[in-house]
Amino acid sequence: MLLVSLLREIKDTFGRFLALLLIIALGVGFFAGLKVTDPAMRTSMHDYLKDKEFFDFRLVSTLGLEDEDINYLGNNIKARAVEPMSLS
Repeated sequence: MLLVSLLREIKDTFGRFLALLLIIALGVGFFAGLKVTDPAMRTSMHDYLKDKEFFDFRLVSTLGLEDEDINYLGNNIKARAVEPMSLS
């Protein structure tokens, strides 16, 4: 009885049923695309940053860093390079 009523309702309002079905399909497709794209974007970003040797962190001092501070950092942290940079 419920199935017959359901089928009759779908048949009477087929345009509305089809519109809802397409909206749901579009949402599912969009969500699936986002789920697939995330790992690819992360891999691409990681490869780009590694290729360009982008820095892992940036240390900023309001008073500035002396040469001995830079030498200390170069000797006491695990980094391939410590590069001083001036913002002025």
